[in-house]
Amino acid sequence: MWELFSYIGGLIGCWLGISVWAFVDIIEANCRRLLRLIQKLKQKPKKQAASRV
Repeated sequence: MWELFSYIGGLIGCWLGISVWAFVDIIEANCRRLLRLIQKLKQKPKKQAASRV
């Protein structure tokens, strides 16, 4: 009986670990996209200001 609980606990732990890992991966990807967007938005005004002068 204890082996069954150990097996179930191990599986739950694995699935929770995989779920957290996937969630963190999604958050990381979105943060990187946001940072790239911010960098692009910061670079555009500099190029436009230089072309006006």
